[in-house]
Amino acid sequence: MKSKLQKTRLLLLLSFSLFLQALNAQAPGMLLKEGVGEGAVIKQLSDGNMIGLFSDALIKMDPYGNNIWIADEYTNSWIYPSTYFLGDIFENTDGSFTAFSRNSIYRFASDGSLVSSTSFVDDTSLVAVCRVPSGYQMLLKYYAGTWDHYYLYRRIMDDGALLWSYELDYTNYAIKTDMFSSGENTQILIRMMDAGVMSGFRTILLDTMGTVLSDVSDDGIGYYGDVFNNGEDLLVTQLDGDYDEIILTKMDYTNETVWSYSNYPGSGDSTAKLLQLPSGNIITAFTAGPWLDEQYYLQYHSSEGDSLFTSAGFLDGQHYDISDILYDEANNALVFIGTKDYDEGFILITDTLGNYIHTNVEGRVYEDINTNGIYDDGEVTFHGIIISSPPYYDVTDDNGYYSLFLPNAGEYTITSAYPEYWDLMDPSAGYTVTVDEFTSGDTLTGYDYRMSYSEPITDLVISTHLSCWAYGYEVYGHAHMHNYGNQYAVGGTVTMHFPAGLNIIYSDPAYDTLEDTTVTWTFSGMDPYTHKSFSVNFDPDLDPDLIGDTTLTIAIAEPITGDYVPENNIDTFTRVITASWDPNHKLVSPMGETEEGNVSPETEWLQYTIEFQNTGTSEAINIFIYDTLDSDISFTTLQMLAASHNYTMDIISPNILKWTFANIFLPDSTTDFLGSNGFLQFRIKINEGSPVGTVIKNSAAIYFDFNSPVITNTTITTLKEAVVESVDDIKAGSIQLYPNPNDGTFTIDLPEMQNKENISITIKNISGEEIYTEQISTSEKQYIIQLSKKVANGTYIIELKAGKDIYLQQLVISK
Repeated sequence: MKSKLQKTRLLLLLSFSLFLQALNAQAPGMLLKEGVGEGAVIKQLSDGNMIGLFSDALIKMDPYGNNIWIADEYTNSWIYPSTYFLGDIFENTDGSFTAFSRNSIYRFASDGSLVSSTSFVDDTSLVAVCRVPSGYQMLLKYYAGTWDHYYLYRRIMDDGALLWSYELDYTNYAIKTDMFSSGENTQILIRMMDAGVMSGFRTILLDTMGTVLSDVSDDGIGYYGDVFNNGEDLLVTQLDGDYDEIILTKMDYTNETVWSYSNYPGSGDSTAKLLQLPSGNIITAFTAGPWLDEQYYLQYHSSEGDSLFTSAGFLDGQHYDISDILYDEANNALVFIGTKDYDEGFILITDTLGNYIHTNVEGRVYEDINTNGIYDDGEVTFHGIIISSPPYYDVTDDNGYYSLFLPNAGEYTITSAYPEYWDLMDPSAGYTVTVDEFTSGDTLTGYDYRMSYSEPITDLVISTHLSCWAYGYEVYGHAHMHNYGNQYAVGGTVTMHFPAGLNIIYSDPAYDTLEDTTVTWTFSGMDPYTHKSFSVNFDPDLDPDLIGDTTLTIAIAEPITGDYVPENNIDTFTRVITASWDPNHKLVSPMGETEEGNVSPETEWLQYTIEFQNTGTSEAINIFIYDTLDSDISFTTLQMLAASHNYTMDIISPNILKWTFANIFLPDSTTDFLGSNGFLQFRIKINEGSPVGTVIKNSAAIYFDFNSPVITNTTITTLKEAVVESVDDIKAGSIQLYPNPNDGTFTIDLPEMQNKENISITIKNISGEEIYTEQISTSEKQYIIQLSKKVANGTYIIELKAGKDIYLQQLVISK
């Protein structure tokens, strides 16, 4: 038995030896693998090279991550490389390969050419596979209810022939499963869930014919991140009873604990990957830190579990997810495979301490009023600004901060987009940052971007949204206003005209006036780049005759007079009343005409709304939304308009957006129908000079916790000449009424219209009934209207239409 002092000295010697071992290691760093999908499995080959399994390709690489060949003829993801459903790849004795996906087996020649593929004949999906003499043993599952599954245990020969298949007994839903050969037998570890709550784990030992030798369940701690079989024992990462700390455990094949240590600093509910080196030392990679700011840590342990060394924050865990680790003994290096921002596969090669050249750059985007080069209280900060050094991006948060992770050596030019009506004062050409061995591992701060303006501009932007109106269900509506100008906006009003048949039951904030189907809020002044939200819940009339009707919701932000872009002070939203609906949906405005969504080629902005609803059986803790933008729209012009819940946004690549609704705890639709809904809304510009005939398509993928994504419908917008614009193409334009309010006599300042020879003027009350209509032809810039004295006091909507130009304005009669 060693004394405590002897053990401490030994650990210090071991720790020092780790640094000596790492001195000669090759560490090329990060290699992004474009166009091959998510990284899943990495294995070393008999010739010293590596084979990497990605969701869309199989890649043979040299020890430094350089591609030797790529088998990428697959148009659909042939594996599903999430943490819970990894595929696997095996090298055969003749140099060929066998790959397993969730529902198929693929065989490749040594040069990567596809030899054959076989799909599972029944409705099953692979959850684990291991190599055994002359074949493979697989564990497959098929659903038996909302949370439960049945399991099939199968053995196949090298040629794919089925040797036997057994059904294991009914078990709870398993969110993580591993299987490996232990001598002549096979060990299966299943992390179990009970109605969505982790309930422990289960280990099953089977012989070569599938007979169950032992079946042990542990209802306490469940294994969470990874398991490593060293041929004698198991190394397992587990969560403690409070699910807030990761524990490294060694256990024998009978599930008995040999030792267990908690050496993870503030790890929280995080995934850990582990690997045992030939020396016996153990490496774990895990995330730690607050939600949405996690960092990967690499930790060394002795063969007895003692912590020897921790490399803090060697990888940005928010943007990079590790799927597998390989130890390259010939080069004394670690090879990681994974996915950047849920979209792009990567290979990361470090020394055995996790060292490689990388740097983090941080800064802030703000208005430098006094030009002193530093941020002072009261100066405007800018959220949603894209910071880029392609292919790496970040977006400023609500306080204008960004953090850009640069994972390779080299010289980077970092630039900032800047908002409309603002100029980049300093640095005008961005920053040049050199990442090398001298800055590696550092966080470089103070890389700020300072804005100013030359022309004072007020620009209030309003957006509105009405949730799906399905017969018999509550409806919610929103109006969201931004001050996207560079001046302080004085107070005013926000008015929402909502469809008849809806009855307000809740308003946040409390409304100031409610008259029939018009609700009005007053607001105080707004600083530049701030926003305000107004929301209402409705109880709809139960009238089946309403099904199929098209409704119009209008939101107006005033004052309009003096606003730089008055047309965006009015927003409209159309919705069809339905008997049923798809709750996870995407909409575009303008909708355009016909199924092709034909709009005028002069259309500048597209406004997208993504709606989501939790239709499961328990609350959704976290929701992730991915949106792949069409190449004909410019991601640098993106402006967020509204969202139902707090979120963060990331730019995955120039055409992929990601929104994270963290800890949203969205209730399920059976428990709280109205509360189970959410949405986000943004607008983005069409590329300048896009020709007639340009087709812009868009859809989104919505992830509820660990479930497979829900793919929305695809919106279609086509630029086409001679389009009669739809109701969604209404603009406020330069239309001005004065006086307003008035006694029924007022003057219209006519906007610049394409056809003044045939102008239609229509005035409707808030119920949609026409109270005045007139056709005029004039070359004048003004026109006087005198309404009948019988027109009652109240709020009205005046519509001007000439050709494909449609303008709306609010009219108030007060006698």
